[in-house]
Amino acid sequence: MKNCNSVQTTDHKIRLNSLQADTIYYFKAKWTDEDGNTGMSQEISFRTDPMPEVITSKVERVGLDFATISFEVKGASKASVYYGRGYTYTGLKEINTSPVDSKYTVILDELSDGTTYNYKISLTDPEGYSYDSIRPTHLLHLLCLELAMLQYKSLRM
Repeated sequence: MKNCNSVQTTDHKIRLNSLQADTIYYFKAKWTDEDGNTGMSQEISFRTDPMPEVITSKVERVGLDFATISFEVKGASKASVYYGRGYTYTGLKEINTSPVDSKYTVILDELSDGTTYNYKISLTDPEGYSYDSIRPTHLLHLLCLELAMLQYKSLRM
C-alpha cells in the first residue's frame, strides 16, 4: 500500500548569492510530483539594485594636521573613508548615510604636515555588501598639493 501522506509544499525560498549589481536575471521553476509528473513555470525575471555610487568627492579644506573631505553618494547605507600615507590606508572614518542622493563631510585628523595622503571611499549598500569607489577620478585624491600650498602660504607670512 502506498503512503498517502501527500502534504504538498507550495512555497519555496532560495537564497541567490554572488549576484551582480544592476543586472537582469531570468529563471523558471521546474518540479516533479510524487507520481512523476513534471511541470515548469513561465519565465520570470528580476533586476538587482544598482551598486552605490560616489557622485562627487572633494578636498574642501586642509590644515596643518587635518583635511576636510566632502562627498555626495547615492544608494549607500554607510560610507567608509579610508586614508593614509601613499597607498597604505591606515585611517578610517565611517558614517551612516541615506540611500537617497545625499552630501556628507568628514574630517581626516591626526595628519602630518608636509606628507602626501590619499583617500578612497568604500560604500555599503542597504543589504550589507561593500563596494570601493568605482570611478578613478573619485577614488584617490592627493592632498600633497594642498599641503604644499599651505606650507608655502605659511612661509610667506
